[in-house]
Amino acid sequence: SRNKLIQMASGEYLAIFDHDDISLPHRLEKQVAYLEAHPDVGVVSSWINEFPKHRILSYPQNDDDIKLALVKHCVVAHSASMIRKSVLTENHIKYEEIFTPAEDYGLWCRLIGVTKFYNIPEVLFYYRKHANNTSKLQQHKMNLATIRIHAVVEEQYPALYKEYQYKSVQTTRISLFGILPLLQITQIPNKMKLYLFNKILLLKIKTNSKLSQW
Repeated sequence: SRNKLIQMASGEYLAIFDHDDISLPHRLEKQVAYLEAHPDVGVVSSWINEFPKHRILSYPQNDDDIKLALVKHCVVAHSASMIRKSVLTENHIKYEEIFTPAEDYGLWCRLIGVTKFYNIPEVLFYYRKHANNTSKLQQHKMNLATIRIHAVVEEQYPALYKEYQYKSVQTTRISLFGILPLLQITQIPNKMKLYLFNKILLLKIKTNSKLSQW
């Protein structure tokens, strides 16, 4: 349906909006103004407020930071976004069923190599969080789609993927008397590993959940 609407649309910009969310009155005005002033930017979004709990989600602001984060996470709020139509049509990029229900994340990753992104650093959108969100009801399909998207990113943008891996790994080493290697702690997004003598794996932890494996 979105692809058909893109073909039918006659405007220069495409404003995404889902039926159960709320755009603040000045959202479209601010996004159009930004795209008008920055012709090299093809996608603009904003921070969002998840309600009813009113949790503010602040995303990376600038293009380089957004693209680096997109390697592993969707950091452009789809329902709060505005897209320059020509960026899609001239590059023959559209929503892909293979990435459903994460087709928005797939779209952003396809666009990494052809345009710039920007997140306006203020809340312009209220996202309704509830038990019937697609991300909740189709969690398994969402996870499978995300795996496919990560594989595409690794293949299409190997340099960006390696940069993310390099910047994401943090290693801390503890030595006995400053000489004998004792412990090594390696942290990557959502995971931490503890090694004895820098080689023997003692502990593996998912940092966003309970202890997962000894």
